[in-house]
Amino acid sequence: MFNFSEWLKAGIIDGYKKGHTPFVKVTEMTAAYLSKGFITESQVEEIVTACPAPVEEEPAEEFAEA
Repeated sequence: MFNFSEWLKAGIIDGYKKGHTPFVKVTEMTAAYLSKGFITESQVEEIVTACPAPVEEEPAEEFAEA
């Protein structure tokens, strides 16, 4: 039988991993689906684990020559 919540979860994760869905959109969609009861908190945990927040590199500091 078709499981709608698992389908949503898989689509969110797949879209993120393939680069089609940015992290911010994953967060928005996950929160919306949870608040509407379309997915469970345990599925949210799976999404969070599978779609980590991107780590931004800090710019290298330039040292002044003395």
